[in-house]
Amino acid sequence: MKIKRLLIIALSIMLLTSGVFLTGCNNKASLIFGDNEPKVNYRYDETVYLAMEKARTLNPLVSKDMDVYQISKIVYNGLFEFDEELVPQPVLVSTYAYDDSGLKLNIQLKNGIKFSDGHELTGEDVKFSVETIQNAARYGEGIYGNYVSAIKSISVDKSDRNTLTIKFGTTNGAGIENLTFPIIPANQYKNVSDTRSASNAFSLIGTGPYTMTNHYELSSLSLGANPYYYGTKPTNKLVFQILPSREYAINMAQSGDITLFFDSALNKDNIKSKYDVSVSPYLKNEAVAVAYNCTSPYLSAAIVRKGISYAIDAASILEKSYYKNGVLTDSLYYPNYYGVENAGDICPLDLEKAAQLLSQRGFKDYNNDGILEDKDGKAFSLVILTNSDDVQRMKAAESVKTTLSKVGIVTEILAVDSATFNSKLAAKQYDISIVDITFDERYDMRQLLSGNNIFGFSSSKVNGLISDIENHSSFEDRKKLIGELKKELKKEMPYYSLLNMNDACYTNPYFDAEPSPMFNSHFRGCAGWRCKYPDNSDEN
Repeated sequence: MKIKRLLIIALSIMLLTSGVFLTGCNNKASLIFGDNEPKVNYRYDETVYLAMEKARTLNPLVSKDMDVYQISKIVYNGLFEFDEELVPQPVLVSTYAYDDSGLKLNIQLKNGIKFSDGHELTGEDVKFSVETIQNAARYGEGIYGNYVSAIKSISVDKSDRNTLTIKFGTTNGAGIENLTFPIIPANQYKNVSDTRSASNAFSLIGTGPYTMTNHYELSSLSLGANPYYYGTKPTNKLVFQILPSREYAINMAQSGDITLFFDSALNKDNIKSKYDVSVSPYLKNEAVAVAYNCTSPYLSAAIVRKGISYAIDAASILEKSYYKNGVLTDSLYYPNYYGVENAGDICPLDLEKAAQLLSQRGFKDYNNDGILEDKDGKAFSLVILTNSDDVQRMKAAESVKTTLSKVGIVTEILAVDSATFNSKLAAKQYDISIVDITFDERYDMRQLLSGNNIFGFSSSKVNGLISDIENHSSFEDRKKLIGELKKELKKEMPYYSLLNMNDACYTNPYFDAEPSPMFNSHFRGCAGWRCKYPDNSDEN
C-alpha cells in the first residue's frame, strides 16, 4: 500500500510539471488549482457618446458643416436615399414615373409618414424643402443647390396632398439621385427665409429614426428615438460632445468620455498602437489619380498615356505614399458603384509593355543613352505637377518620376502651393499631375470628363455614355452603361486611377457593436450601438 501511494504521488508530480491538468468530466473548474481567473460582470448602456465640432447652423439645407450633414442622415429622410452601392432607393416615395420627355416626374408619397413633431408628411413639405434649398443657394449656402438646380416647378395635387409633380428645365439633373436631400417640415416656418434666420436654435425635426432631445450650443447635442418613426424605433441615445477641434477626440476616447469618432488621419496604425482604440477603415469618396494633359503634344495619343500608365507602380504608391490607406481602383468611380465590380489596378507595373507601347508611337532609345527620344531625336521629357502642401502626393510624384526613368522618360517635378497648383491645372500648364478628386454621393462625371475638363480630354463616345447614364433611371440600364464607360476610359486613358482612399472610425474599448460607416452615412446601423462596461457593484 505504501508503494502504491508513492506511485500515485509521483504520477501527480509528473502531471503537474508537464503542464497537464486533470479536470472533471463536466469541464468546469480545475481539480488541482481551481479557476483563478477573476469573474467580471458587465453592465450595458445604450447611451453612446460621439464627437462633433461646433456647427454654424443645424439646418441641413443651409449648413455646409460635415457633422450636420452626417447627423441629418439619421434625423431626416430624402425622397430617395443611397444604398451601399450608391444606387438611389425610394424611401418616402410609394410610386414614381417620368413622362416620355423625361422632364416631368410624378410622385406618390407613402401614406402615414410623420415628422417627429407629429405633423404628417405631404407634398407641401417637399416643395418647401426644394424652395428652401434654392433660396439658400442664392446666398452661397448649403450643399444641395446643384441637386435641385434643374427643378423648374413643383405642384401638389389639391385633392391628394401626397401626390406631386416635379417639372425639370433640363434632363441633366433630372435623375432621382438628385432627390436625396433632407425633407424638412413646412409647418415649422413662416417662409423659406425663416429657415435661414434660425441658426443654432434650429430644431432637428425630420421623418428619420432619431430626433433632437437636448441641445446645449457649446457642449452637447442629444438624439433619441423619433416617437412617430414609421420603422423600428431605436432604443439607444446618441450624445454628441461638441469639441472646439476634432483633435481632442482621441484623448477623450482614451478617457472614456467619447465612445466613437471619425478621422481622416493617415497614420491609423500609429494611433492604434499609441491609444487603446479600435480602428475600422471605410472607403472615402476621394480618388487619387495621375492626370494626363491630353492637349500636350506627347500625351495627345491614348497609346502614349497607356504606355506611361504601365510604367507607374500604383501598388507601391498605395503602400509607401498612402500607408495602405485605400484600395487600388479601375476608375474614379466609387468601388463597386452600381454593382459594377472594381477590377483594381488596370495597368499593373510592366516596364516591357510600357516600352513596347511607347515604341509604337516612335519613342525609342535611338542613341543608346538610356533615354527615349522621339523620331526627331528629341528626348522624351515631361513635367510632373504636384501640390507641395500635400506630403502624400509629393511622395507619389517621386515614385512616378523613379519608375518613368526606368523606361527612359526624363521628368521634372514641379511642386507648387495649392493656389498655384489649381491655377496651372485649370490652364493645362502640366504634362502629368497627381490629383485628388472628391465626389459627392451622386458621382456625376459630367464636369470631370465633359466640356472644359482638367484633362483637356474630348470624346464624343464618352460624352454620349455619360449623358445616357444621367438620363436613364433604370438600374440595369445604368449598370450596363457604367460598365461600358469604364471600358472606354480604359481605352482612352485621360487619367490613370491609382487608388480610392480610406477614412477610419475609431472606438474605445467600451463600444459593444460593429460600426459599418460609409462616407455619406457615418452612423449607418447606429440603432444597434451600445456600450459595455465592467460592473463591480457586487464587490464587497
